Amino acid sequence: MKLSEHFTLEEMVRSATASRNNIPNTPSQAEIEWLKYLCVNVLEPLRKHMERQIIITSGYRCPKLNALVGGVAKSQHQYGQAADIKILSKNDGDKIFAYLKTNKYVSKALYEHSKSTGARWIHVAVAAVPVRYYNSDYPAK
Repeated sequence: MKLSEHFTLEEMVRSATASRNNIPNTPSQAEIEWLKYLCVNVLEPLRKHMERQIIITSGYRCPKLNALVGGVAKSQHQYGQAADIKILSKNDGDKIFAYLKTNKYVSKALYEHSKSTGARWIHVAVAAVPVRYYNSDYPAK
């Protein structure tokens, strides 16, 4: 199912952790509508701006999956309102983060990093009333 021109429901719910643990990571219709909103208003414009594919490493997470991966209790991933974006380099991440700060639909953008693995990614979220919070050096939980 296409959520926008370049993003599908399948990629927004894909999870190796869910597959390994037989967790059905299936969003409700309301959560699918939020995923569409995120894709159309944030991810598609970002793809156009970057002139390349945007790789989602985590989109929707059902509550059981969210708990298993150590997500925060009120994670917007559980509502279809957030996605984690793979970054290809520090320069790539800086460009993505700077662009997201200009998008009026973005409620939150976190340039996250893992202390244990050194991995980096960008978490982006939308909301009914955007809070407009940005953090360029956010330590992952």
